[in-house]
Amino acid sequence: MRQPECVLDEFVYDGVVCSPDVQIRRIAFTGYTPDTFRGMPMNILKFDYATINAFSTPDAKLAYINDKTQYSDIFFKEKLKPMNGWAVPFVTGHRYRVSWANNLDFTRMNIQLSERWEPSDKAV
Repeated sequence: MRQPECVLDEFVYDGVVCSPDVQIRRIAFTGYTPDTFRGMPMNILKFDYATINAFSTPDAKLAYINDKTQYSDIFFKEKLKPMNGWAVPFVTGHRYRVSWANNLDFTRMNIQLSERWEPSDKAV
């Protein structure tokens, strides 16, 4: 998920480059129930207050939420660390809306913060 502090640099780094003051932390999602989550992509939408409050009507906000082109798709990961889940780098200091394909709803989900997460880090 690209944020304003980061840009796509396909020519030099073939990836996303962020300003030095940006903090990126990994969050892993595992241990889900029911098992219908297995193999499903995770969908992440920018959901900062400034973005959401800019919509003039509830219908405009709903149209943004329903616009699948606004989402980043994170594919399910069967390999270790974590196994059978999703591991995602997030730019801290921003809000995100996380959902899964077919609007699945979980009964249980483990959320693991990066080992590098410090109490002074910005929230996600």
